[in-house]
Amino acid sequence: MALALRPDLPSTLLSRVIVADIGPGKGDASIRAFPLTNISFPEPGGPVKFRVPVDVVKDSLEEIGGFPYEPDEREWHGKTLIIKGSKSK
Repeated sequence: MALALRPDLPSTLLSRVIVADIGPGKGDASIRAFPLTNISFPEPGGPVKFRVPVDVVKDSLEEIGGFPYEPDEREWHGKTLIIKGSKSK
């Protein structure tokens, strides 16, 4: 990952390095895609940034892990409205 720490390299190269680094340990393509879709590559020479607010996630781990229901414990049988933003993928 030493290459990925050099923001002056092209973002396409950094993406390939990231995939090569995490690929052997994570077989699911969606898991490999997560860091690639959440990394911001600003102008050449600028810092590479992670879009996910890691500090917020870290500070909320107890609440996230303490979700009050088991997966099959509750069900919703009503209508559901799903809204997609114009920039959603």
